[in-house]
Amino acid sequence: MVPTDALAYLPAPGHHREGRLVSMSQALDAIAEGTNVYVAPICGVPTALVAAMADAADRWRRLTIVTDYLIDPLPLFGHAGAPFHVVSLQPTPALEAVRKAGALRTLSCSHGQHPTHLTAAARAAVAVAPVQVRPPGPNGR
Repeated sequence: MVPTDALAYLPAPGHHREGRLVSMSQALDAIAEGTNVYVAPICGVPTALVAAMADAADRWRRLTIVTDYLIDPLPLFGHAGAPFHVVSLQPTPALEAVRKAGALRTLSCSHGQHPTHLTAAARAAVAVAPVQVRPPGPNGR
């Protein structure tokens, strides 16, 4: 088997932005109304942030959650359609409540095709991709 340079399939990098540590409220404030938010799947789900987004659902009229292979439903799905809509790149039964609410769109694709669907010019372009390394500590960071 010939090795493949997977990086050759990635889009050209945009402007560079340093990652930073922020409090939960700062993270929520960074999510603008009407934006697409990428939520990592499987063991990468930022659980504390997703729970905080569900608790703060009334701060947005519409957010689109872009995700792929989810094993379990997210707390956000209790607010499916108001405000949370979902675009799934690999739909699973975990999305059933969102489907029933009429708030699910699917773009089924292989894992290798994900970057082409998430870049700025794509149908599921994401503006925010939160990463949670650990739950916030006592100081909220």
